[in-house]
Amino acid sequence: MPQLSNHPPRLRRVICLDIETYGALPTNPPQHHFVPERSAHLDGVPAYRQILTCAITPCWCDGDLTTLEPAPTMVLDLTQPTGLTLLSKWLRWCDTLLGMNLLFDLHYLAYRSPLLNITRYRPLLVDLSIINYLHSEIRPERSLKSLGPILGTHVYRDTLSTGTINTYEELRAYNAQDTHNTVLAIAALARLIRRDFPNTDKLSSSCLSFYSDAIYSCLAMTLAGVPFSWSALRTLRRTLEERRQQLLSTTPIPLEGAGLQKGRQEFLARLLEEAPSILDDELLVYTSAKRQISFNALNRTIFRTHLSPSSPLLPLLDAIDEHAHIRKILSSYLIPMMEGRQERKDRSSVLVLPPSTTPYPLNRDVRTSHPTWFITPSPFKDSSLEGGTLQGRITCKRGSHQTDPPEIQRCRCSRYRDGVLLSMDLSQIELRVAALLSGEETLLRAFQENLDLHTNRARDIWGDDVLISRYPNLADLPPTQWKTNPSFNRRERQVGKRVSFADLFRSGARTMRSSVYNDIGELFPLSFFADIVRNRPRHRPTLHAWQERLLHQAATQHYLVLPVTGQSRYFFQGEKHLDSEIVNFPVQTTASNTLLRIQAYTQRHLPPHCLIYLNVFDALYIDCPSPDSAEYARLVLAQALEWVATSDYWAILQEHVGRTVPLKADFTIKANADDAQ
Repeated sequence: MPQLSNHPPRLRRVICLDIETYGALPTNPPQHHFVPERSAHLDGVPAYRQILTCAITPCWCDGDLTTLEPAPTMVLDLTQPTGLTLLSKWLRWCDTLLGMNLLFDLHYLAYRSPLLNITRYRPLLVDLSIINYLHSEIRPERSLKSLGPILGTHVYRDTLSTGTINTYEELRAYNAQDTHNTVLAIAALARLIRRDFPNTDKLSSSCLSFYSDAIYSCLAMTLAGVPFSWSALRTLRRTLEERRQQLLSTTPIPLEGAGLQKGRQEFLARLLEEAPSILDDELLVYTSAKRQISFNALNRTIFRTHLSPSSPLLPLLDAIDEHAHIRKILSSYLIPMMEGRQERKDRSSVLVLPPSTTPYPLNRDVRTSHPTWFITPSPFKDSSLEGGTLQGRITCKRGSHQTDPPEIQRCRCSRYRDGVLLSMDLSQIELRVAALLSGEETLLRAFQENLDLHTNRARDIWGDDVLISRYPNLADLPPTQWKTNPSFNRRERQVGKRVSFADLFRSGARTMRSSVYNDIGELFPLSFFADIVRNRPRHRPTLHAWQERLLHQAATQHYLVLPVTGQSRYFFQGEKHLDSEIVNFPVQTTASNTLLRIQAYTQRHLPPHCLIYLNVFDALYIDCPSPDSAEYARLVLAQALEWVATSDYWAILQEHVGRTVPLKADFTIKANADDAQ
């Protein structure tokens, strides 16, 4: 597999592609879904009718994006066999494929025909939305129509600028303009990047290859879909609905519907009567509008700490918390998956039957969810962050499976009758990134010598004498084994773990206090965490100094740029949690990049029917047809980890900073028989 390189790219056979789908013409069925699997199953439009036209603009190019010029454009009719044949020849010929929101186009093309699956040819993929992001992630203009005027490259004709198309001829003209204008916009933005960021890796081969591989990885995941057991989802929904009704009928205060607000105010009055000290709690949250005590989850946690263990209000708080949790799972996850969003007129399940194009027997109980993946924030909508994160991590929406709660995760199962689900979690990747980038000696030594980082952080906080006096058996154990003491592991080491991550993002005392309470149910004095914040420069001196340099750089030039990938982010005074966001950006983005590079290698070396279906920032999930194939996939993941660490992204970063940090991963295999539901 090609490795990332900082050499300038050499582009030769370049084309730009754009498709128009069935919803573009008023004579066709309306397009409610923008994923081909749902277009087929829910809109009722078969694959051969989903794509109407495909425009191809060949490009003159003198080796890099700044020199692109569009040649005459052709528009192919993809409802006809000749159009498919011509397009497959263009895809085979090109070494660079340009587009706008390429993931959408390539997904529909791959679903249309195996001949149009771009992974057969693997040209370099360059997306205008990514080039736009690389120049400015805060630019509100994201669509082709709005980018043209600000770049001075193009303006759509009046009859097409509104997006209202009535005839097939207008559709062809609109389609042709899109590819022509995409070429002009990419070239203009590339020249702006070269002017505004002259000494960065933006537009380098490493940057373009990284994003090209990210598009391929997201395409593979959206084609695979996240597999769920339909019967497990139905059972979970029935169980939760029954429990919800039970809580509504047995709890003496309203939990929803009429009387909810009045009931909450009466409950708060009883709380304050029993525990007036609640009003003095520094963590108490008030509503912004009326400055009333909020009834959110954090405040409910605070209420508990001020009530006596025998208080009759504690069971009510338990019921309120359980009801809120059940409603969240039902309204945010189960019902949208099984019935569709309430605000949509065409409410229907987003889950579809997986295709039967496999030699392995399928599990007929399985339905797959095909989310929309975002590689950058809001790739094609103007003035709204529809997807992606400013921290540079890929995200999926409709459904948001990266945040599935455990109850939903347990409903996932292999689409194969004898299949298993394989997962790989990068171990402490954000802490390893911080060690690598900052050079913090305590972190470097912990990873290089396989020490227990969280135990050592607890030792910093309390001191060995205090800990050994509290747990005498620790005196006979090396610190790497202290976590075998259940009480120490549950309390002090858990605090050390929370503080270790708080160090990375410069969390304040109040944030740490509430987080630790959620972790272990103990409310430490605020002064305890204030001491931790005050002592950070002493306990993490090099990390603190590195963070100070980041803060200074962001304050003076208002942005940070990462090496190798060229990702950047602007920062301005007045932003919420500004310091934390600044020091967070290089850590979380680099961690996510590391997993994406592992995914790129794995995707190209897996057996055909082992499907990567989900990336959750520091973990990958693969659906395998059999236990043997899962073991093979695990070996491929291990090879990918080694390749990234010794030859690719992580190795380049290590050379860049002049130090080494080992990578480590944990693997889990789950058979369908292991499902809890």
